[in-house]
Amino acid sequence: MVNNVEIEGILHAAPQTLTTSNNATLCKLFLRHVKTYTNKFKTGEKISFVPVTTWGPIAIQCKDFKKGDTIKVTGTIEFQMWEVNGEKKGQLVVTAKSVALQSTI
Repeated sequence: MVNNVEIEGILHAAPQTLTTSNNATLCKLFLRHVKTYTNKFKTGEKISFVPVTTWGPIAIQCKDFKKGDTIKVTGTIEFQMWEVNGEKKGQLVVTAKSVALQSTI
């Protein structure tokens, strides 16, 4: 089964870099993707917010990104679940295979 994601957007928040208990480096990014659309009635924008998780060397690279940077992410999509005070929660997350800072003109 194919599970590939490629998305470009703007960092909505500063990256969060963490070190796990087994010394793995993890960086969490929150990407804002804006899609412009036009139909016969109007032109508008659809905004999506996408959580991205990076590991290892990619996470180390991402820690230098800043809120407002435009980045391109390639990776896979996963459903992550956790529990808070007995309540189960979950969300779709992109796990990055590569992340590139895009130049702005």
